[in-house]
Amino acid sequence: MSRGNRLEEELHKLRGTVEFPAQGTFEFVLLPPFGLDVINTADHTRFTDACELLTKTFPNNAKQIKWNVYRGRSPKNGSRVHDDPTFYACLLAGVWLGDQVVCAASLRLNLPKGSERWHSHVQTVYQATRGRYQKQGLGRLLTRCIMQAAAKAGHEYATVVIMDRSVEAYWTNVGFAPTGHRDEHAVHLVVHASERHAGKSGVWVMRLDPPGAEQEEEEAEVAGPGAQQQQPGGAALAARRVREAYWELQVRLYCKPGALVKARPGPGPVVTLHLRLPGGCSDRVPSQ
Repeated sequence: MSRGNRLEEELHKLRGTVEFPAQGTFEFVLLPPFGLDVINTADHTRFTDACELLTKTFPNNAKQIKWNVYRGRSPKNGSRVHDDPTFYACLLAGVWLGDQVVCAASLRLNLPKGSERWHSHVQTVYQATRGRYQKQGLGRLLTRCIMQAAAKAGHEYATVVIMDRSVEAYWTNVGFAPTGHRDEHAVHLVVHASERHAGKSGVWVMRLDPPGAEQEEEEAEVAGPGAQQQQPGGAALAARRVREAYWELQVRLYCKPGALVKARPGPGPVVTLHLRLPGGCSDRVPSQ
């Protein structure tokens, strides 16, 4: 199989959609690679809207973002207009609320060439959340869904471009970190491969199947009998993290201030709020 065909096959493995039941429907979509078959479809509109969100958030990088989103192709007819093969590996993901994109991410799938021995991995290059939806947990949900798609497709690592220090706390919170002298050689190789597409910015890394993941998977709640065992490696752990991110989003969006209780000593009635989670699971949150 040629490298080009392999790349297209691996890109399509990442494609996926997840709907989250809520007061209004949130939907995570990892769109197909942009090309001729996308033109005049519902996905075409999604590409346009997500690209607009990203370019408005990063105006200084608007030209690069457009090349990435449309993979060096014309946004209007899908024809190839840029011969740089680095754009061929680009993907787009987002979370939609109804017809509106509320957060989006420009991604890359990095595959080793020839004799290179580093691991294939998904790289987040740009990520943005629409202004009114910021600080609600939607970006975290998007990141978790991307990581789940990568884990299910068999990738062991994910990386992200860190453009400035203002975003470090967020990426630390979702599990990414800079490399250190204690990291395995394989981790440094993955980061070095991602740095080729990061300009002068730094690159952080996250292992999708960390040591101890199997034990965590055994302890995680699953949608039904045998469902978890069907997911390879860290995919079940990634799915659990998606459920947790969605639970946090629900609490922030739909629970009134003061409704949650961290500690409630002494007797008294406790009402349980049921939050329906993707995969048929539910969590219980104690409240007054």
